[in-house]
Amino acid sequence: MQRFFESSSRSVYKFFVVTLLAGLISLSGTLFSSVPPAYADVSTPQQALREIQKDQAAESPAKAYNEMTKIVEDPKVGIEKEYEKKEQEYFKDHPEAGGIVEQAKDLVNKVTDSSNEK
Repeated sequence: MQRFFESSSRSVYKFFVVTLLAGLISLSGTLFSSVPPAYADVSTPQQALREIQKDQAAESPAKAYNEMTKIVEDPKVGIEKEYEKKEQEYFKDHPEAGGIVEQAKDLVNKVTDSSNEK
């Protein structure tokens, strides 16, 4: 009988310890909240939309038009241009690395460029 009480008291003690630890973990999760949203100072979506529209209105229409036409004329911007520069430098240093794929690209470019000139 004494063994029964000892084992049951141990299991009750372990149950309380586990419950207490789970409660502390859950409490710490609520105290240390996650990252706030980007528009934390804006209270409604309508205000966020007004802020975005205000930013867009501050830019002159002529400047925006010029930027858009540049993008249409040369769709490769930013990282694509950097990649092509680095790729060309690499193939200048290592001409054997291009292989058949690069030769096929060159052939396609030659064929398409010559057909545009006619």
